[in-house]
Amino acid sequence: MTTNVLDMQSLMMTTDSRWSAEVGDLIFYLDNTGCDKISVRGNNEYAFIFAGDGLVIQSWKDWIASNQKGSAGMPAKKNDPLIAMCIVNLKNFKIEHEHGQSITHPVAKFAGTGAVPANFCWIENKDAKQAVESAKKYDVFSGGDVTFFEFKTLNNNLKNTITIREVNRRLSIGEGTVVNKNNFQATPILDAAAKDDNVRNVMAQLADGTVTASAPCDAMYGTWDDEDIETLTSVFDRIFC
Repeated sequence: MTTNVLDMQSLMMTTDSRWSAEVGDLIFYLDNTGCDKISVRGNNEYAFIFAGDGLVIQSWKDWIASNQKGSAGMPAKKNDPLIAMCIVNLKNFKIEHEHGQSITHPVAKFAGTGAVPANFCWIENKDAKQAVESAKKYDVFSGGDVTFFEFKTLNNNLKNTITIREVNRRLSIGEGTVVNKNNFQATPILDAAAKDDNVRNVMAQLADGTVTASAPCDAMYGTWDDEDIETLTSVFDRIFC
């Protein structure tokens, strides 16, 4: 998965709730885990929305929760994997930083494998939640409930009750669904594992950490460069002073 929408016209961000792992012809996924792709710093100071490798996202979420000053401990170094990220100031509703977005408009940003259908839907309806729902119909990597955070009212359905490591563990013991890309049939993981060595092998890789669930996006296949790190450092030294 994923589908991320940042809608500055409606002052909200939305995502789907699917975490997935793609290995060869197999796509494992688990929905509605309580591991969100939206994170809020401090006392509703800044809202972040992420797509990319699950462990990288988790490192950012952990850092945000630590409430450190400035850029100290920032989980990004040169040649580390990139993620898609937007940061919104919840006091003045300003986008403080964005990186790795697939599609951008003056008042809307889209990231993830479902960005294109979400963008088309948003152009037609100007509804960030509906945009994610629309993307789920076309993108196997997007699914589950729509997670949202409204900037003005602070209304949201965030949970953030577990980490991506727990998502990986649950997939490794057969919770969730597997899709074979040869026929796009969806099967409960445990049912598929009873008949398919490849499914059991992926479960073992999830268990030993060789494979991790992600919220796939184009940005995750790149790495941070010197200019990226300099920009991030400047942003966080300014806003987390």
